[in-house]
Amino acid sequence: MSRGNKTTNSNGIGHDAYKKYKHRWYGNDFIVNGNGIKMKPPRYFDKLYEEEYPEKFAAIKKARKETLDIVGYSIKDPKYIRLREIEEVKLLQLKQQLRELDS
Repeated sequence: MSRGNKTTNSNGIGHDAYKKYKHRWYGNDFIVNGNGIKMKPPRYFDKLYEEEYPEKFAAIKKARKETLDIVGYSIKDPKYIRLREIEEVKLLQLKQQLRELDS
């Protein structure tokens, strides 16, 4: 079995896990990784779920977009505030790194 073989019938690495846990993951629209961190399911799983359940995935996609819009425009949202603080720190760090050239 060579690495260059493009004609394989095997599924992706996470296909078995997807088959086993898809209803749990997409019922809540998050996965808990090995470190206990909640995260959005990977795009590979999204693609598989969309092929199986196009109507359900369309609803999930719509809900994700609405949530993204809320986070993106709400100034009172803690995530937005934290992102602004991180941006300010990075700008200050960049300002300290700039040096004038001596000719």
